[in-house]
Amino acid sequence: AAMLIPLPMGAGGQELEAEVPAVVKKDYAMFWWAAFVLFLGVGVMQILAQDPFGVLFMGLMAVVVWYMVSNNCRNMSQYCLFLFGTMCTIETVIEFIGLLMMVGGRTTHERSVTTSMQDGHRTQTITVVEKKFPFFDESQGFTYNMQSAVKIASPCVLLIAALLCYYTYQAFPQSLFAQDAEAGGLYGGGGSAYGGDGGFWGRGGP
Repeated sequence: AAMLIPLPMGAGGQELEAEVPAVVKKDYAMFWWAAFVLFLGVGVMQILAQDPFGVLFMGLMAVVVWYMVSNNCRNMSQYCLFLFGTMCTIETVIEFIGLLMMVGGRTTHERSVTTSMQDGHRTQTITVVEKKFPFFDESQGFTYNMQSAVKIASPCVLLIAALLCYYTYQAFPQSLFAQDAEAGGLYGGGGSAYGGDGGFWGRGGP
């Protein structure tokens, strides 16, 4: 049996998703390709910083951007922009908080274990030494300083992507919430499944 997936529909049975505006394809696409290159660049920095999880994250973000902007922005829907922009915004806040906590200096911990024998008994001593270094420190080597550079570059690129999502989203003639309200709600009734036509991503006002 075939699986049927219900899609949001507007009045007259038309799909709720709006067509990508020409201004997005003509003017915004170049900025999205630039964001794609920036994500790849930070990914390379993550490789040099020996951060495999950071490499994976930046790689996934680059793939999402490529998916949206390829084929003349065919897949750059408002749903993708909304979700991707929200994710970038949240991650930007988290990483900027982490950066502010480290900007005064980075703390490292060195753990050593020593074992000694006394009166036939073995004694194990664990020592943890905490050291604080400047955010950039030539004496700590290339990897340490690359990690510090990544902690600055990553939230900046994510902030750029979040702003790009916002302005691209605003280029559409209507917000998702307005479309949903006109359709009478995604699941029937007179209310909106997204909670109305306001908020950061909506288009409030007269």
